Amino acid sequence: MYCTIINNEIAVKYDDVPISFRIDENTDIDGFNNLSDAEREEYNFYQIVITELENWDAYHTYELVLNVVEGKPVGEYIIIPVSNDDWKRLLTQAVQRRLDRSAIAKGYDSILAACSYATSTNPIYAAEGAACVAWRDAVWTKCYEMLVTPYPAEAELVSALPRMVWPS
Repeated sequence: MYCTIINNEIAVKYDDVPISFRIDENTDIDGFNNLSDAEREEYNFYQIVITELENWDAYHTYELVLNVVEGKPVGEYIIIPVSNDDWKRLLTQAVQRRLDRSAIAKGYDSILAACSYATSTNPIYAAEGAACVAWRDAVWTKCYEMLVTPYPAEAELVSALPRMVWPS
């Protein structure tokens, strides 16, 4: 990521170095991408040094904040806290993925599809469907017992859920 700096502030952000760069109304530099970083800095065009976060996760929102420090652009990611509603949504999505993956591993399209076989006239499918209905109910009951603030971590919630036992 690159930028231009005017009056000690980031003026324009660029994802890449442009091939041609307009210096002023009358001057374009072709081959700008072939110049060294030091040569581009003569035109107030800088590569942004970004401080990376060590631990990214799916449960936070990150925002890249750009500043000018000692005449050079720096970027830093800040963590934006996730609301309780968003955290609850992320956890229930993890539980739904757990349910669906177990059904998919057995050959069904989803837990919903597996549960629909509870009324099948085929005794094997009916038994599997009934087992999925009972398991799904037990999983969601446990999930909502645990979804009280402060919310648990995903791994803690998922590991506490009942395991699926397929009929033999």
